[in-house]
Amino acid sequence: MRNKMNWSILSHQRLCAAEKDSMAAADKNRFLCQMCGKLTDAGSALCRNCGGNPVVQSGCSVSPCGPANGYAARSDSGQNGSAEYEALRDQMDLLIRENREMGFAVSALEKELVAAKAGLETLLGELCSGKLVVRARFIGKWAAQAKKDFKGMKLKEICARKKWEFLGKCPERKMRAMESMLAGAEKWFSAMEWDNAYSALRSAEALVPKNYPLTSFMARFALDMEKYSDAATYVGRSLEEKPLPIETLKLAALSYFLSGNESGAQACADKWIREAGENYEPLLLKAYIKAASGRWDEARRCSELAMSREEGLIPQLILAFSLIRQEKKRTARKVLDKASRDYPESPEVKHMQHALFLLSGSRKEAVTVRSSLVEAVDVRLCRKREKLLDANKIESFFETVKPDMEMVMRDLNAGTLTSA
Repeated sequence: MRNKMNWSILSHQRLCAAEKDSMAAADKNRFLCQMCGKLTDAGSALCRNCGGNPVVQSGCSVSPCGPANGYAARSDSGQNGSAEYEALRDQMDLLIRENREMGFAVSALEKELVAAKAGLETLLGELCSGKLVVRARFIGKWAAQAKKDFKGMKLKEICARKKWEFLGKCPERKMRAMESMLAGAEKWFSAMEWDNAYSALRSAEALVPKNYPLTSFMARFALDMEKYSDAATYVGRSLEEKPLPIETLKLAALSYFLSGNESGAQACADKWIREAGENYEPLLLKAYIKAASGRWDEARRCSELAMSREEGLIPQLILAFSLIRQEKKRTARKVLDKASRDYPESPEVKHMQHALFLLSGSRKEAVTVRSSLVEAVDVRLCRKREKLLDANKIESFFETVKPDMEMVMRDLNAGTLTSA
């Protein structure tokens, strides 16, 4: 009887051990689904519980850790942990790459939708005016509206990031009114009604004096919406902040220059250089300000300094233009040859070369440059330049080729002003 009981106990123990081994073997082929958190088969592409993509394998293997094989189990566990860490890292890298690619795709689609919306609204406005739709006028208005909408979308992002800074500078007794105004601005931003959003934020800025984050943002908003006198007013108040952020100086220099206050822009650019050193951006802006006022020697010096800091296209164009205005055509040609090698597809460089060849009497080379331009608008501008030179309208001739402020602002990365 005792032997039968011992045999029964032994059989039961062997059966339990077998079951444990089979469970361990089964668990080695299973992992946690990252969608529902339940165990699912490793061989299946989709989770058996929720039907989703399990995404990341997790450590679910079970190893016996008895006295006889404890060391081996710890060794296997370490190896399995290392392998699972590598697999997890690979999966995370893959997810990051996929998210980045999806972000780029969504951004591109958003831009297409904004451009299409601007085109439809512009076309509707032209049709409602009762006038015949002129292609060139329609395209110009469409481009202007799309540009305004893209700037508005960027302003919307910046406003959302800086909302708590605006509220942080607001007294408690005015908090509810400030929150209401900011909520109204967010509503208009979502509707892409930029002027209404500007009005709501303007009221919010007037509610709390010396709310420097909001005042600086309003200066940026006014600058992007081409309300230059407003931008100069806002930036004048922003300059009272202590300590003064470098980005505010950058914004002030641009606002003053575009509002016609060249002396104020020069003073801000000089202070920018004193605070941040002779870096590329303040030197570039100073070079443009000098060129706009006809101080060609100073424009040349600032352009050369900017180029020594960073090889940008715009300082090369300002340098070449300053040399052409000083009738130093040979030196200007060397600068443009280098710019052409660095930026072979740049229409700005080709326009400058076209003008230089015309002034040098090299009509054949000028025609060659004109024929290399692809866009019809660029070809028309070259022909206009040729007619202006034939009519001896030199100042109008130079107006067709001088670097413009839009190019400078793009090079200054003005789209990131006050966005940090």
